[in-house]
Amino acid sequence: MNTIRFDSSFTSFKLVRKGEDMFWILQAKIVEDTSIRTFPKQFHGDVDFNGAFDQSAAQDAWEKLIIPLGEYSLEYKMTFSDLVFDVKLNNLTAVRKELKEGGWTTEYTLDFICDPEKDMIKNIAWYVKHKEEDPDTGKKVLMTYNTILEPPTPEAT
Repeated sequence: MNTIRFDSSFTSFKLVRKGEDMFWILQAKIVEDTSIRTFPKQFHGDVDFNGAFDQSAAQDAWEKLIIPLGEYSLEYKMTFSDLVFDVKLNNLTAVRKELKEGGWTTEYTLDFICDPEKDMIKNIAWYVKHKEEDPDTGKKVLMTYNTILEPPTPEAT
């Protein structure tokens, strides 16, 4: 399983109930502001995107793409800023946008299922839509943090 590296922000963290089961859904957003994609390539060998992502967003025929990944059993140890916890990647949504000044961006939303420790829940929630003042503009901006998805450490027996 590959180690995946990117900068992201948490956009949603909510408790979901399905029948008798309850679990946390965490969404992370990644924005590639270039027409050359690097993010999906990191999943090579782990996920078959079946040609959905061209080298350049300008060459794609879609505007929004939802890829269910639950069947792949993509379980990771996530490091987000100073937090470390286990997640399972469930869905990837991609939206490509043409910029007014030319060029393209692709926004990826990753849906994770997780079961954080009780004391971790407040720490994760603090990062959801976390904004800080940009020193250059003085405006509040959504913060992104270094994020790493790596294979989980095998449990010691």
